[in-house]
Amino acid sequence: MNWYLVSPEDENQIENTLLPELLKLPFSAYHVRKPKLNAEQLSIWLKQWPEEILNKMVIHYHDEVAVSFPVLGYHLSRAQRKSKRFVKQINQQFLLNKWKHLSTGFHHLESIQEFEGELTHAWISPVYESISKAMYTKKWSPFTWSKLQAIKRFKVVALGGISIEKYNDLLEKGFANAAIKGSIWSSNNPLEEAKKLFQ
Repeated sequence: MNWYLVSPEDENQIENTLLPELLKLPFSAYHVRKPKLNAEQLSIWLKQWPEEILNKMVIHYHDEVAVSFPVLGYHLSRAQRKSKRFVKQINQQFLLNKWKHLSTGFHHLESIQEFEGELTHAWISPVYESISKAMYTKKWSPFTWSKLQAIKRFKVVALGGISIEKYNDLLEKGFANAAIKGSIWSSNNPLEEAKKLFQ
């Protein structure tokens, strides 16, 4: 299983303290999703990290910030994904910056099938009841799993309610990639909880 770690949304001292140790673990990427930060605030937050940590980061929301740092890639928001003009622009940045990761999230199978832009990863959510977002209920039925696995254009990443306890069920559903957030950051010891993923 390839694991992707998603940041807490708010600025978080625990995150700042643990991130260097967390990213010594073999996470495929660290998704920086901080919707409350504007571009300048996000830039300031990113400047505290050395290049070896930035190289593992995928930025959400601020593409103008992403191109200014040696990051792994970018994650399109739903609104950005629906703009053909923006998708074309970000696809050019993807090639220009030699990003290795370009992703977006989907809540419906039809949305994936209709998307025509370049991607390396499609995030599917919520697969289970969300841990970090109340009332964020699952929308994917067992019928969709085989349909998802038939998609070869990009890697499919499970998101929503993911925890180490779901590992075997994810494999049974055919997932080789999963993103985790709530079960890590709500833990009393996020680093130890993250280590369990790789034992």
